[in-house]
Amino acid sequence: MAKDGIIIPYKKAFQLSIYISYLMVILIGLVYLKEPKINNIILVLFLLYNIGKEKSRKEFLYEKFLFERYQYPKNYKQSTIIKNKNNFYKNKRHLLKIGDNYALEADYLKEKYDKKQKK
Repeated sequence: MAKDGIIIPYKKAFQLSIYISYLMVILIGLVYLKEPKINNIILVLFLLYNIGKEKSRKEFLYEKFLFERYQYPKNYKQSTIIKNKNNFYKNKRHLLKIGDNYALEADYLKEKYDKKQKK
């Protein structure tokens, strides 16, 4: 296990938490089927709706995560090499491998967000 419990990237961890949430709500719904009451049905439907709403915000939340890393840079002790821009970890520095070249996380984020501001 990695230090600080960081074993999967931010985006995959978010997706995994969505799946676990769906699973738990479905299990709760199955338990409530033994004694179906309108309150329990409404509760399960409300939870499923909110999980779906959160799932639809996945890309927005990941962009927010990246923008906060750009806007408020921190110096993390651990670093890792990533090959995909979707594999940023929460508490690590990143070195992006793009083809045969390497780019620092700060340079990648600066290029990404400075382009958007110039338009």
